[in-house]
Amino acid sequence: MKRRAILAALLFAGSGLAGPTLDAQQPGTGTIAGKATDAQSGSPLEAVTIAVQGTQLAAITGPDGTFRIGRVPNGTRVITARRIGYAAGTRTITASDGQTTTVDFALQTSAVNLQEVVVTGTAGNQTRAAQGAVVATINASEVTTIAPVSSVTQVLEGRVAGVNVTTGSGTTGTAPRINIRGAASISLSNEPLVFIDGIRTFSGQRNDVAIGGGAHGLERLGGQSITALNDLNPDDIESIEVVKGPAAATLYGADASAGVIQIITKKGRLGARGFRQNITTEWNQIQPNFTPLPLYGTCGAGDVGAGGAALCQGKTAGAVISDNPLQREGVYRNGSLGSLDYSGQGGGESFGYFVSADASNEYGTAPSNYYLRRTGRLHFNWVTTSSLGIDATIGVSRNDYRMPQGDDANYGYLTQQYALSDIFGVSVGPNGARSGGLSTPVAGLAAIQNEITTVRFLPSAQIHYSPLTWWTNRFTVGGDISATHGTTFFPKNSANWYQGDQANGYVEDVQHPIHIYTVDYLGNMHATLGGTRQIASDFSFGSQYINTVDNVLAGIGIGLATNSSNLVSSAAANEATQSYSQSKSLGLLAQEQVSFGQTLFLQAGARVDRNSAFGKAFGSLVLPKFSASYVLSQESFWSRYANLISTLRLRAAYGATGRSPSPGASLRTYRPFTVVTANGGTAPGVVQASPGNPDLKPERGTEFETGFDAGFFHERAGIELTFYDKHTSDLLLTNPLAPSLAFTTNPFINAGKVDNRGIEFTLRANPLDRRNFRWDASLNGSTLKNRLVSLGKIAIPNQSEISPDLTYRYVVGKPLSAWYTSKITAIDTVAGRATVTGTPVYAGPQWPTFTANLTNTVTLFKNVQLYALVTHQQGGKILNVTPLYRDLTGTSAGANLTADQGGYSKSELIAHYGPFFTPTGTPVGLVLDRYLQPTDFVRLAELSATLTLPNEYAQRLRAAGASVVLGVRNLHVWKKKAFDGPDPEFQANTTLTGTAQYVSIEEFTVPQPRRWLVRLNLQF
Repeated sequence: MKRRAILAALLFAGSGLAGPTLDAQQPGTGTIAGKATDAQSGSPLEAVTIAVQGTQLAAITGPDGTFRIGRVPNGTRVITARRIGYAAGTRTITASDGQTTTVDFALQTSAVNLQEVVVTGTAGNQTRAAQGAVVATINASEVTTIAPVSSVTQVLEGRVAGVNVTTGSGTTGTAPRINIRGAASISLSNEPLVFIDGIRTFSGQRNDVAIGGGAHGLERLGGQSITALNDLNPDDIESIEVVKGPAAATLYGADASAGVIQIITKKGRLGARGFRQNITTEWNQIQPNFTPLPLYGTCGAGDVGAGGAALCQGKTAGAVISDNPLQREGVYRNGSLGSLDYSGQGGGESFGYFVSADASNEYGTAPSNYYLRRTGRLHFNWVTTSSLGIDATIGVSRNDYRMPQGDDANYGYLTQQYALSDIFGVSVGPNGARSGGLSTPVAGLAAIQNEITTVRFLPSAQIHYSPLTWWTNRFTVGGDISATHGTTFFPKNSANWYQGDQANGYVEDVQHPIHIYTVDYLGNMHATLGGTRQIASDFSFGSQYINTVDNVLAGIGIGLATNSSNLVSSAAANEATQSYSQSKSLGLLAQEQVSFGQTLFLQAGARVDRNSAFGKAFGSLVLPKFSASYVLSQESFWSRYANLISTLRLRAAYGATGRSPSPGASLRTYRPFTVVTANGGTAPGVVQASPGNPDLKPERGTEFETGFDAGFFHERAGIELTFYDKHTSDLLLTNPLAPSLAFTTNPFINAGKVDNRGIEFTLRANPLDRRNFRWDASLNGSTLKNRLVSLGKIAIPNQSEISPDLTYRYVVGKPLSAWYTSKITAIDTVAGRATVTGTPVYAGPQWPTFTANLTNTVTLFKNVQLYALVTHQQGGKILNVTPLYRDLTGTSAGANLTADQGGYSKSELIAHYGPFFTPTGTPVGLVLDRYLQPTDFVRLAELSATLTLPNEYAQRLRAAGASVVLGVRNLHVWKKKAFDGPDPEFQANTTLTGTAQYVSIEEFTVPQPRRWLVRLNLQF
């Protein structure tokens, strides 16, 4: 009897999975079905979310635009249809027991879609109309279909106003820098937080070397790092939401002052009643997009004689010689990317599922450079009843990198040619073949192994529960569990390739697991008031718990007996180090939102945060938030203006966020020290490191933004305009202590303020929409004014770069890390001298003050799409070290050739080499004014053509549909003549924290490559 009862229970539970027909037959419920189409063309619309308000019931339309939702409780129900880029549709129906009600939606494209739902930074009413702060949305699923992108960071580039993505270098796998509304912190990271489906994830950068940046003669990988964001497969992403300001205050609290990026992955399709598969294969040719600059030299009398320089033999003194070792040995050549991506989606009336697998192999343009990505994802969603829904996801990935030494690393290819070369040491063989010229031969550079492997596990679950139509609950739990293994290996050799500790074999091994756990709850109670129920209240409440564990274990081995045994323990000398940190944060939040019809929305909320990194004496951080949104076009009097301005909304918001100190920053710390005992032996001991700071508190950011959204000509065009004003106080700065106190590390204190303000705009338009021709355009841009307001009692020393005359400084009233240099005011070619300012003066900011991005998409005959993205920035300055070193070492064309052959004119020679004098005649050493150059550019960043194949061709491939994409990335860049190099968009220094995190230097950096792409997508 007991077994029968258990079997019956299992069958009853399983009926929810197996029986769409059983669901429809449940007493007291009905079914709705229908189709969603484009109102203009009549074409079916895929990926439209159809939802029954007040329940967890929903469906997503398939390729034919149809949907079906069962188990709809009897009675009057409001049905909504939403899709990015379209105005929401709403229908009111009456569900009847056992009956099917047909509901069709013809959705209009909308330049300003106020009914679109955003899940990031919002609680309660999640429509855009209700939010006083801007939350930007990227339709990632569409971008990855038509644009030449292959990584998550490329999906972000150029698509959101106020979000600046700066490329690190052209080396495959290197990390860009992501900055939202400028930098505000001096000591902490200015990178935004990243969540995946509500789970906090690690999005920082990985280096292979964990022991000392310059220790053992190495400089890590130069300026190159790897971003954890690119562990993800961009084809798994449905959309990306970006919170830039006050909207982050309530839900993300004391860590969100640099903004929040929420990645929303693809999910199962409720109501699909079928299984759909996609197979995408892609191939890229990666072109270096530059030619290494040749070396030049001028033969002296001793060089042309017997036993002199090989390249000067047979020439006269004063003759100019040239060579290009990297080009002659074919170091930079075409790379490639090949990828295969599979995904499947399906479901029934009560459940949906999504599965994907991806394999991508990318080989860079330099030797020893590749990135291999393997990912898999499984998602399952189940609506058990009309009030309960469950989502569960498991993501796994393995990412393998091999990176050459790069940027300013001594063993980088460009460093060797531009700074450590000797053109007079080039040898010429009997057949005229040249060799040598570099301090380390190319074979030795290619033999260096810098390898990083990360295995990542991303489990998450989310429960949506609506016990009553007015009470909703969302519970999220998950983690980001990753383990990174990095090695650096210099093989032992008999050719004297390497110097110092690397000369006889050298190995580093780093184990770096990072675990982040998230537990999040959000509840909402909805009520309507008044006789007409036009007044609505949404009271939201919740909590968020984040636990982060970061553990680094590293070892170094110096001197190897054999290369086949390259373990740290096999080396003649070895050392090890370990660091461990854990931070826990807990936030409690509450928010009240009152709306008056669909016209006026008011929000007030607060969050209280505790963090283990706060000083013990500090306590909690309270973060308030206020916002207002007024949809003026909903007023009755607006109908007279509707033909011209169809939508007009005014909005404003104020919020406070923060940035928590690094774990352990508030604690008193010690470091190990070896002591000598009384009998002459040694014993372990400790010395004081930092005295700590029990009063340490997080940096606090308060931000006000205001603006408007307007739609014109029945939503054929629209504008979103925002002014933001952000103030950051309680900066975390190190407080220098007197040496007599015997502390080896300066503690952190709270001091100083920074302001960021600017204007952001987004223009969208559909200028033409005909049966066989459609044109969509978007222009976004932003300005930035960054200013250091105060440093309290702290003085940050000027940091010189190359010459004491060129520094970056933290000066009150100027941007953070502003450039200062002696400016050349006059050049006297007769006297052969240049006059410069008496002292270094402000020379500009390091990051752009204005950015803009233009996107155009043209659709022809419904099956051809032409797409282009143009990006622009201006106002920033970069120190261009490459021509500086070439000039200083005398290997540049300017230093050797005559002016009519491309060399420097007399005035240019003086500007580069001096001599330099102040107006009072005081001599000045090396002046680098000419090497501090503008980063202004216009880039044709993306260009593609997508062809949807006719059905007969798809059927020949045994597919239901097929498309081909031809594209190119980084086709051309227009730059100012004052920038002496191939590409001004560099970020050679990728340090995320500290005073050096802003330094913009082009120091032997490989420029961005050009990518040609062909992509084939098949649907089954």
